[in-house]
Amino acid sequence: MVSLKSLFSSSRFPEGSGIISVILYFPLGICLAIVRMFMVLHTLLVASILPVSSFRSFVLRGLFGVLGIQVLVTEDKRKKGQSSKLLVSNHVSELDQIVIYLITNNFTPCSPDMHAILRMNFGYRDFGCEETRESFISNIKKYLQDTSTAVLFHPEQTTSGAAGMLKFSSFPFEMKMPVQPISITVTRMGVPVALTTLEGSFWWDFFWCLFTPCTIFKVKFLAQEEPVEGEDSEAYAKRVQTAIAKSINVKATQYTFTDKAEYKKKLQLASLNQSTTSSALSAGGVVQKEESNPPSLGTSDEDLLLSLSDEMRVMVLQVKDVLPHVSVSVIIKTIEITGDVDITITNILEGNIEINEKEIGKTGQDTTQSQTNYSLQFKAKDFGRTSADRQISYAERKKAMIEMARERYKEKHGLAKDSGRTTADRHLSYAVRKKAMIEMAQERYKEKHGLE
Repeated sequence: MVSLKSLFSSSRFPEGSGIISVILYFPLGICLAIVRMFMVLHTLLVASILPVSSFRSFVLRGLFGVLGIQVLVTEDKRKKGQSSKLLVSNHVSELDQIVIYLITNNFTPCSPDMHAILRMNFGYRDFGCEETRESFISNIKKYLQDTSTAVLFHPEQTTSGAAGMLKFSSFPFEMKMPVQPISITVTRMGVPVALTTLEGSFWWDFFWCLFTPCTIFKVKFLAQEEPVEGEDSEAYAKRVQTAIAKSINVKATQYTFTDKAEYKKKLQLASLNQSTTSSALSAGGVVQKEESNPPSLGTSDEDLLLSLSDEMRVMVLQVKDVLPHVSVSVIIKTIEITGDVDITITNILEGNIEINEKEIGKTGQDTTQSQTNYSLQFKAKDFGRTSADRQISYAERKKAMIEMARERYKEKHGLAKDSGRTTADRHLSYAVRKKAMIEMAQERYKEKHGLE
């Protein structure tokens, strides 16, 4: 059974002793990449001047060879007279379209924000991918009827190409047209640098091709596949996926692009937690292990955290640790106003921030239970039994809540009670400190929003 982890490379560089060769090669690789960048300009100039033809493809393949990208056709099972306009291949890097474009003239659907240089010179075309699915299919069918140029699809997202393939999307196969399967394998010579990663982009994949001595793309044209009567698009896609996987000796898995996205998010959150711990240590604190579980985050909270800057993300998680019942969105809004973790905690506890009931409880049932336990600590121990308990004022309980929240925050991050304060600050009364904090928050709010 192929694991999801084995389908991807999370880092460009190898672990263990393999990194030594990369370090030793690094100065030479940088020099080689700089020289090749000048050759990229020549390549773009040639691609812009020469008309689309077999001669242009031949020249471009030679120039890409100088750039360290060799393209070889190792097998061709296409029959004479068969010329499918629908090409389908596996996806091992963001450069796959250019590699196949250098062999056969084709277009690949792209988004409107694709760089103009790539669209004009290397076979990218906008077929209206931001429109509805039906409209997108209709645009491609109309294009294929009006021209002899083929359209290339990658029904899976990028993988390492070493262990298996993701499940093919059924989209290209819904057109019920003959399909030309193409398989791509890659060999990188000299330095063990991964071709692509989970976070890989076109420009980074291209840069590391310039950096390494040589990257060889081996392309196989398999026998044409045709739809079978009564066969649905899912079965058609599975049949083509199996044929391509067999040709490159990998497994045709049932993992989808959604599984990849979830795995990517999981790694990002793990990295996020690690960076939070590192930030606490660099601030001079000692991260203490706690028996309690970390605050539970829903999917929407995770998405919000991933969209923040590193500094903002650390601040939000620090507040979340102290006030697990408050949603991430409320914490973000408050920090944007105060710009400080301590002031944010105080404002929320004092009720200066409005929190809707819908926002409380977004973090799940476990967090709700945590909130209940946390709040019960400030209720009278024996309500109605003694007059002393009944005469505890709301202000005193609120003050106790604030002090406990501060203590929890300091204990969690290993901070001394008076850490970061001068002797004069320590002698200020609670009321004076509170007033100063409010005035500071107001000034920051005015500066942020341009108010006088």
